[in-house]
Amino acid sequence: NNTLVAYNKRGELLWTYSIEKGQAFKNYKLSRDGKYAVMGVSEEGSRRFFSLKSHFILLRDGNEKWRKSSKGEAGDIAISPNNAYIILTSRSRYNTYVIIYTIDGAELWNSVVKGTPTYLVDAPDNVNISPDGRFFAVSAKDESEGICHIYFFENRDLLIRGVKEKLLREIDELIKR
Repeated sequence: NNTLVAYNKRGELLWTYSIEKGQAFKNYKLSRDGKYAVMGVSEEGSRRFFSLKSHFILLRDGNEKWRKSSKGEAGDIAISPNNAYIILTSRSRYNTYVIIYTIDGAELWNSVVKGTPTYLVDAPDNVNISPDGRFFAVSAKDESEGICHIYFFENRDLLIRGVKEKLLREIDELIKR
C-alpha cells in the first residue's frame, strides 16, 4: 500500500497521505514534535543507471506543503530539532548530493559530496544533525574500496571528510576545541 498513516500516542488516527499508483516510498522522517513528515518518493521501474526519477515531499499535519525534484535517487532525510531546516541526500549516476531547505521550501545550500560514479557508491547511508542544529554529518559507502566516507559539516561548511576510522579521531579533536 502506498499510504503513510500517522497516529497519536493514544492510537487515534491523525492523518493519512497517499502517493500515486506507480510510485513507491523510498524513505521518510518525522519531526520530533510530529508536525512534519518528509518522504522520498520514486517512480517504480524508473531505475536505469541510477537515474531514478524521485522527489521529496514535505507534509505538515498531513497536508502537502511542498514537493522538490531530486537530483537522482532519493537518499536519507534529516529534520533539524527546531524544524527550521531539512537536509536531503540523493544520488545520480556520478554524484552524491546534500541539499538543505528551509521548512518553507527555500533552498539554503547544496553540495556535491562524492564525485565518483555511483555504480561504485551506495546511496548516502545516513545524515544526522546535532541536537543544537550546528553540526551535521553525511556518510556514503564506497563498495569498490570497501570503506565508508564521512563528511562532517558545521553550519553548512565542510569541516572534514575522510574514511570512517581516521575521521572519528579528527571529529573528536575538533569538538574538544
